[in-house]
Amino acid sequence: MLTTERMRSYFLENLPNMKSDLQRLCAVPSVQGEATEDAPFGKEAKEALLLALAICEEKGLVTDLVANAVGEASLPMDKETTLGILAHMDVVPAGPGWSVPPFDLTERDGMWVGRGVIDDKGPFIAALYALLYLRDAGATFNSNVRFILGSDEECGSGDLRLYEKERTYPPYVFTPDAEFPLINIEKGRAVPKLHYAFANNQESGIVSMRGGEIVNAVPGLAYATLKGMDENTVHQTAEKTFGGCSMTIESENDLIFVTAHGKNAHASLPEQGINALKGLWEFLLALPLPAEQADILRLLVSLFPAFDDGGKAAGYAAADEESGELTSVFSVMDWNEGGFDAKIDIRFPICSSLAGLTEAFEKAFAGSGVSVSLSGADPHSVPADS
Repeated sequence: MLTTERMRSYFLENLPNMKSDLQRLCAVPSVQGEATEDAPFGKEAKEALLLALAICEEKGLVTDLVANAVGEASLPMDKETTLGILAHMDVVPAGPGWSVPPFDLTERDGMWVGRGVIDDKGPFIAALYALLYLRDAGATFNSNVRFILGSDEECGSGDLRLYEKERTYPPYVFTPDAEFPLINIEKGRAVPKLHYAFANNQESGIVSMRGGEIVNAVPGLAYATLKGMDENTVHQTAEKTFGGCSMTIESENDLIFVTAHGKNAHASLPEQGINALKGLWEFLLALPLPAEQADILRLLVSLFPAFDDGGKAAGYAAADEESGELTSVFSVMDWNEGGFDAKIDIRFPICSSLAGLTEAFEKAFAGSGVSVSLSGADPHSVPADS
């Protein structure tokens, strides 16, 4: 008989096993890596996927690996599969600022802390043990349940596109990768890519600038290399904060190295972070830069000022009651002597659209020499009473 008390006892008894399994998964730094023929999203992402399948096999589930990118695990029963549980084993980079080892499992204040505990290794373990409880408690299954485990959710879900070429989803699918108990709306996602080529050779000022490792995170650090600048002026300017960021300065020969210190956050919650790239732009604009560099930085700061996480200055802010406000993170930039490439992460509500965002970006950068390409997907909504 299935009772709340029996379920509680089961999970308390199995808590050490859940912690052990989660610790094994967290130990794999499954950030997207270099693609190979047998690991399309990197060695570590596949390693975590194989480990998750091994954990399922240890529990008596039947597993399969699809396209070296997605794992399947289900109960060994001769019944139609009608429910899918979609989870993923890849994670975003750890980034700076951790008070505990990110790729370990630390118990603190009654919580487990580590990269992937919330997104999405921990939810997978929770769902797995929920299924095991039903099996071990003798529940009657009218149909089977299948875990569908991915390895590229954080970088565009290319794993699922490979999966869909070979398999079909069950008629009902949910993912334990969101707020409890249920979310029926997913915001749209857009990734504008910017490219700018300098008209003149850049022999002084900014030699290089970079920030952000991955598009769906607020960059906590950003770096610039300067040449032909007065070191005292740079040091004096760095005594202030810019966009909430502090600066550290180092020099070697005729080069000056600047590091902007912000705070990492997930791109869906930009208000929890401090964008180091934006702080670095403001700092650099306080220095005597060559005209072309100053002009393009001034444009970026005007369109994407510090603490504007909703696209207001650039003209694409949006909000509705059902799906909330648009969020926007200028997350990746690579600037060199020839120009720069950059990426922006935008999560937009039902009232907005990819077409509208494309129009807004074209208008914002018209006549600037910055080219824009935008990819993504419009919002997904299922009626709450479905």
